[in-house]
Amino acid sequence: MKAQYKSLTHHQEDVKHLYDIPEYWTQMQTFKLPKYEYTIRDTKSGFTIVAFADEYSEQYSTMLTETYLRHLKTFGIDLSEVTVQTDNGSEFGAKKRDIKVPGFVNTIAIEYGAQHQYIPPGCSNANGDVESFHATIEREFFELETFGSRKEFFQKAQVYQGFYNFVRVNFSKGGRSPIQLFLEDRPGISPKVINFPVYDLDALFRQKMELPTIKGRGQYVHKLPETMLLQQW
Repeated sequence: MKAQYKSLTHHQEDVKHLYDIPEYWTQMQTFKLPKYEYTIRDTKSGFTIVAFADEYSEQYSTMLTETYLRHLKTFGIDLSEVTVQTDNGSEFGAKKRDIKVPGFVNTIAIEYGAQHQYIPPGCSNANGDVESFHATIEREFFELETFGSRKEFFQKAQVYQGFYNFVRVNFSKGGRSPIQLFLEDRPGISPKVINFPVYDLDALFRQKMELPTIKGRGQYVHKLPETMLLQQW
């Protein structure tokens, strides 16, 4: 099934709770680190983006998805070919079920002309790719890394996302990295599309609402240097 998709056309999106990770919890409390991870993963290549927040809401899911779709459009991706798949959680507007009501699904389908689909109720394995990433990042990042500040957390998260997309091979995908699979599948699209920032969604929300930034809680966004982008695969 996955082989039928082109890279960056079919995505799985989910939100991971971080406060139940023992190795992370104390640091989260001490340095006021994020409680939630918002994740979008490309089904074909495994390319994955993450964002973090203290809030768990449809508004935050919408902000990240809108930012990601706008990013794809900038690189010439036809959004009418793009699908975002989610579970039936309230953070993805499942209680509305009306595409005309402003929110997550409305933004995807009406504002950006992409597609959205909910997985069948009770079939969480239908979102297995993004769930697999959540298990991986917990094991390789949250259980291993230490942080001295919120800013350092976002810096290290950006490094891990870059490592995952440009360096780390996936043996379930033929021992290739996401950037290798993407280049094989979409040679006409610039590989810079894979260089996506890790967002602090709380800060992005304040920016959108034009609220004052709380001291020490700015919008930490770190893109990989282009030299790193072009050398990692």
